[in-house]
Amino acid sequence: MEKWDDCMFTVTAALKLHPKSAKLIKLKSDCQAECDKEVKVMIKAAVFGNIKEDKRLTLFKNIRSKQIKLGKKIHAIPESIEASTTIDKQGKLHFPVVLVFPEFSTIELIQDWPEC
Repeated sequence: MEKWDDCMFTVTAALKLHPKSAKLIKLKSDCQAECDKEVKVMIKAAVFGNIKEDKRLTLFKNIRSKQIKLGKKIHAIPESIEASTTIDKQGKLHFPVVLVFPEFSTIELIQDWPEC
């Protein structure tokens, strides 16, 4: 956004010196169009961020209402594995579970463990 603002500032200053320049008028129009696109993208990102936060808050409230206590994250789940905590239509939690077997130096991952 800053670059488009800089462009608009520079073009506006140049138009004061050369108000009839077709190239500057077109550049200002193009710059304004790009600024408008960037603003729309920023608004969409902000709305998407709010939706994501609302889902997190709903999930947190659901966990708290069931008096579930969360501890520290001990094992990291590899990024290639899709594992997230969700709530189904019946309000039940679904979450990943990591089973650790230190005596065999192995772990098992259950990606979707439903609440009973």
